[in-house]
Amino acid sequence: MTPLLTIASSEWHRNSTSWIPHEDRVPGTSDDSWSNPPEITVLDANHLQLYACPANGGHPHTDLVQ
Repeated sequence: MTPLLTIASSEWHRNSTSWIPHEDRVPGTSDDSWSNPPEITVLDANHLQLYACPANGGHPHTDLVQ
């Protein structure tokens, strides 16, 4: 199985903000609500990963929630 799609519950965490684009930085903000602009939450702030079989498109996809 190879990764097909990952959906994260947030784009960044307040403890690792070094890669946030300049225009998305909110100075003085202490909560994580601004780190999720599309407001998508996967099962209590987890990540959803979908996998597909590269050998045969007829095989079912599988998923993993972390």
